[in-house]
Amino acid sequence: MLRTVRRAAVRAALLLAVAACAESAPSTQPVPVDPTPREVTQVDIVAVGDAPLLVQGSQQLQARLRAADGRELDAPVAWASSDPAVVGVTPQGVVFGVAVGEAVVSATAGRGRAERRVVVAPPSVTALRLSHVEVTLAAGETHAFAAVALAADGRVLDDRPVVFRGSDDATLAVAFDGRVRGLRPGTAQLIAEVDGVRATARVTVTAGPLGDAPSRWSLRVAALAGAGVRCTLDGIAFRVAQSGDRVEGEFSPGGRVACAPVPGAEPPFLTPTAPHGPITGTIVGREVRLYATLSRWTFVGTLSADGRTLEGTAWHVGEPHVAASGATTARRYEGAFVAGR
Repeated sequence: MLRTVRRAAVRAALLLAVAACAESAPSTQPVPVDPTPREVTQVDIVAVGDAPLLVQGSQQLQARLRAADGRELDAPVAWASSDPAVVGVTPQGVVFGVAVGEAVVSATAGRGRAERRVVVAPPSVTALRLSHVEVTLAAGETHAFAAVALAADGRVLDDRPVVFRGSDDATLAVAFDGRVRGLRPGTAQLIAEVDGVRATARVTVTAGPLGDAPSRWSLRVAALAGAGVRCTLDGIAFRVAQSGDRVEGEFSPGGRVACAPVPGAEPPFLTPTAPHGPITGTIVGREVRLYATLSRWTFVGTLSADGRTLEGTAWHVGEPHVAASGATTARRYEGAFVAGR
């Protein structure tokens, strides 16, 4: 009897041990696998960062791929640009600005495709550099300023129009291209501006050889001696202004030219009533040359140290005259002159 009980106990223990082992052993059942591979059906393009794309700048784009059930996938992406001359794109999705404008960048994977409009903006001007920061010139003289616009990375932006102006129009005349001309003694600023960025230069104007221009001069020529005639010129006034190495002005209508023939000589051909009109000339140092084309007067003189007196030689070329021989001549009458203000 005792032996029978022992056998039952052993049998029960063995059964319990087998059951425990069966519970702890790994399952040999196969794991279910989705037999249908997922395909990309949706592509989204996103930019890394929100900085604008500038010319010669770059920006990273990313393509997010999804299957029809919304699960994210990883697959090769083909990138393309509708206008590579404006926006370029690398196989890794990096776009770079080539020129100002816009283009469409596309990303294709599987049956999915997405497009994104990319705008290329011009780089901003962060600094403006002038060729000179301080200039001194005489009244009437000119000077040309140049301005260079710079981007944040130091690149020269030569496509930006620069606006020039002066702080005092009575002292300094400023042209649209940066040329300035001194008008009267004083100090003014040249102001250059582009896209809200400004640079200034100090311009000091001193009195030129002609002093404060414009000036009104009175002219006296004691006598003009020519072939068969002697003339005197008195009271002609002219207004002149210096512009760099040029002198411009005009004669006033007043003035008197008196001519008398030398006894026994041919009649004079000097026309006292000839219009005086405008004058032009040059000034080099203190030598001044004036030309009156209408009345054919020429004056070449030297300015005094204070710039208020001009002395030199004046001559007049008379009207063309046909001589008895048939040759055409024009008599020249010459004499000393003094002009003052």
